[in-house]
Formats: sequence, C-alpha cells, structure tokens
Amino acid sequence: MLYQGYVVRHLNPRDYKDPFIGLNAYRVQIVNVKKDIENEVTKRIRLREEHAGYANAAKFHAGVNLDILKLYMNAPAVLKGSEDQLAVVKAELKTAQNDPTLIELTGRLNETEKELGEKKADQERENKELYRLTYQIETQERELADSEKELEEKELLLKEAADSYGAEYLLANEKYKSNLKKNKDPQTILRNFSPQKTQFENEKQELLSGKRGLYSLQAAFNSDFSMDFMTGISEKYKFREAAEKLRKVEIVKYEEKLRAAREDCEKIFRSDFLSKMKEHIENAKLEFRNLNKALENVYYGDDSYHFTITYDKRKENLYRMITSEYNMEGVDTLWSHAFETEYKDEIEDLFAKLMAGDDKGEKVIEEYTDYRSYLDYDIEIRKKNGTKQRFSDIYGEKSGSETQVPYYVAIAASFYQLYRFGNSVRLILLDEAFDKMDDDRIQSMMDFIKSLKLQVILATPPAKLEVIGEHVDTILTAIRVENRSIVEEYEL
Repeated sequence: MLYQGYVVRHLNPRDYKDPFIGLNAYRVQIVNVKKDIENEVTKRIRLREEHAGYANAAKFHAGVNLDILKLYMNAPAVLKGSEDQLAVVKAELKTAQNDPTLIELTGRLNETEKELGEKKADQERENKELYRLTYQIETQERELADSEKELEEKELLLKEAADSYGAEYLLANEKYKSNLKKNKDPQTILRNFSPQKTQFENEKQELLSGKRGLYSLQAAFNSDFSMDFMTGISEKYKFREAAEKLRKVEIVKYEEKLRAAREDCEKIFRSDFLSKMKEHIENAKLEFRNLNKALENVYYGDDSYHFTITYDKRKENLYRMITSEYNMEGVDTLWSHAFETEYKDEIEDLFAKLMAGDDKGEKVIEEYTDYRSYLDYDIEIRKKNGTKQRFSDIYGEKSGSETQVPYYVAIAASFYQLYRFGNSVRLILLDEAFDKMDDDRIQSMMDFIKSLKLQVILATPPAKLEVIGEHVDTILTAIRVENRSIVEEYEL
C-alpha cells in the first residue's frame, strides 16, 4: 500500500513483482525473466499460427472473383428471366418458320454468307498474292539496282579497254554486232567465243611464264650478265637497252673474227651460193608448171585460176645473173671469163649487200638469200567466156577476206586433180583455215569443197567455229592448260 497526501492506495503489482532487496532478489528476478521469456515464446508461436491462417485466407481471397459471386448470386433471377424470354422467342420462331418469305430469306442469307466466306477466302488469297508480288517486285528492284550498278562498272571497264586496245575493241564490237544480226543472244555469243578467249589467255600465260617465257628469259639475262633488273613487262625496255649495249661491245670484240668470216663467205659465195640459187629458181618454175596442170579446167563458179611466175623487175639484173647459162656449180666453172666479164658489177653489188653490217643487215641477208625474193608471183583469173584478169590488178579493190579465196580454191582444185584418178581417201588437211575470210565466203568455200567430194580436216581458230561448224560432221576442241592438252567433242 502507498500512503501519500493523506491518501492510501494500492501499488501496481508490476512495481513490486521483481524484488531488489534481500538475498533472494536476484534469484526471483531470474525466475521472473525466464517466465516472461516462456510467455513471450508461447505468444510468438500463437501469433505465427494466426499469421499463417491470415496468409492462407488472403491467398484464397485473392483467387476469389467477387463480381462473379455477385453475378452468381443473381443467377437464379436472371435464369428465370432468360427462360421466360426463351419461351417467347421459341413461340415467335415457330411462327416465323411457317412464313415462306422468311424461309426464302433464310436460304438467301445462307447462300450470301457462304458466298461472303468464299469472297473472304479469295480476298485472303489475293492479299497473300499481293504481298508475294510486292515482295518479288521489291526484290527485283533491288536486283535491278545492283545490275545497273554492275553494268555501269562494266561499261567503265569497257571504255578503259577501248582506250587501251582500240583495234581489238573495234574488231570485237564488229563481231558482236554481226552475231546479234544472226539472232544470237549475248550468252550464246559469249559461250561460242569462250574457247578463243581461253586460247589467248593460255598463249599469254605461256609467253610470260613458259620455259622460254619473258620471266625466264629476264631471269637468265640477269644471271648471265650479273644484272639486278626487276622482271616483268614494265621492265622490258631496261633489258632491251642493256642487251643493245652488250651487243655493241661483243661486235667490237669480234671484229677480227668477222673479217675472217667475210673471207670464208666470199669463197662460199663464189663456189656454191649462186648456183644453188639458180637451182631453187628452176625447181620453183617446175612446181608451178605442175600446179597449173592440176588446176587446168577446174572452175569455181565462172572462174578458174592459173599461177604465173616471172622475175622481180626490181632485181632484174641479179635475176639474169643467177639464171645465166654460165652460172654453174664449181669455182672454175662459175668464174669463167665470160660470166665474170658480163656480171662483174652485179656480183660485187650482191656480195656487198650480203656483207653489209648496218642495222638492216639481217633483213637484207634474209631478202637476198631467199630465191623467192627474186621472183614475182601472180594469179591469172580466167573466165569461161575467155577473158582474163591478173589478180594483182584487182587486188587493191578486194577486201582482206576476198584475197584468200583464189588461194584456197587453188589448193582445193589441186587436191581434186590429184585425187581424180584411182581410189583414195580424198583427204585435205588445212591449218589455220580461212582465218582472214568472212562468214559468207567461208560458207561458199565449204560448199565448193563438198561439191568436189573431198573430205577435209580443218584446224581453225575458235573465232571461225560457228560458221565452219555448220558444214562439218564432228567438232573437237583442243584446250591447252600449261603443259597439258585436253580434247573434247563440242556441240553448237
């Protein structure tokens, strides 16, 4: 009890629950604290159980749709109203089903709905097709843009090629236009000329990288003469200048040998050269007589051909000297007094030309040691009406392709004359055939060969493949790849 201010009142039990005075005060406090802890633990367990219950209730509450519950609470009333409306509708439907107009409208409605479904399906297909076509157009527009860009690049390359290789470009463009006139598409033209392209590329590679190609020769030159030039086409002028300098040095070194060689040449010239030249010229005349015999009475259309051989008027004096009856083999006979007296100036002139040491010396030797340079050749065109023309008179009026016709006609006629008698294969082999003739004349030439019933094997450039291929039974293409050759059958 607490007495204060003349008033007595009870103390709060909590205030004296834990004693603080006395020997047992601490023990009592400890016991009380333990009881408080036990009470709090018990309370906490109970609160956890309550919390778990509330949590489950909240979870179930979250899964409950109160609006649906409210709706379902009114469901019986709504169901009753719906049943009443359904009864009314059924009665009206029964009445309407007996109405013919409604039946007809229903049928039309069904048909219309069916048609509407079909139209929607068609519309869906059309939409899909429109989408596909739109995508295809966009794709083709992109491809067209890429193709136009590629075309511009190729046109630029073509212009550069035309500037660098003018003559070749004009020839290629002429052939391309000629093939277009024959209704051939560009891909076919490209395919037909591909063998020729491959041939040129192989030839170029061989000239550059072959065993005797430019690179090998340049490397050998560097090795032989201790040079360090770079190899390649762009360096060819350096090699040429160095070779020219070396050549002049070698000429100086061998002056004595050249003088000795000159003396030897004089002996050979006097004892053998002139008589051999005379023999070659006489043999050439004999061969022409035999050729004209083979061509006799063989006509190409209204024309026949006769070869003529005379001396070159520019070398008339030398020709008469060589063909003189006093020109005989052997020094004693050759240098007889009559021959030496009559042709002394011609002999000295010819020997001087052959021994000339200027820049044109090699060409001069080739010219004056070849018996053919002393002769003048021509073809006489003989008409059936008896008129004659010299081919040299009309040569300038003819195109490059026309000039080959008489030669090929003469060759074919010669073989025909040889094959006329007895059994034979009647075979002709021609290398690089018709290389300068145009398409029309090639066709005429092939028809002429067929008319003579000759069989021919032609080795021809790829550029002539199309025209000649139309007149032969078999076409074989030979393709060279480095050191190997591949032969395959080809079909136009």
